[in-house]
Amino acid sequence: DSQLEARGFFLRLHRDDLGTQKYNGYSWRFDGLALKPATPPPHLGEHNAEILKERLGMSDAEIAALREAKVIGEVP
Repeated sequence: DSQLEARGFFLRLHRDDLGTQKYNGYSWRFDGLALKPATPPPHLGEHNAEILKERLGMSDAEIAALREAKVIGEVP
């Protein structure tokens, strides 16, 4: 969208596997404050184990069972 482009809505972020891509930025702004994410978007499933283990208390075996059953994964 040319209007969003002109307003600087899109962010150009680099990921090693995809190169530099255009991602949606923030829909809001504060005067004088530049808002940029520190990292590009995560890969699919990149934080599965962290969330399931640390936040939900699941064991490695439970997480492995979810992965084996294709409930979670890293490939679309």
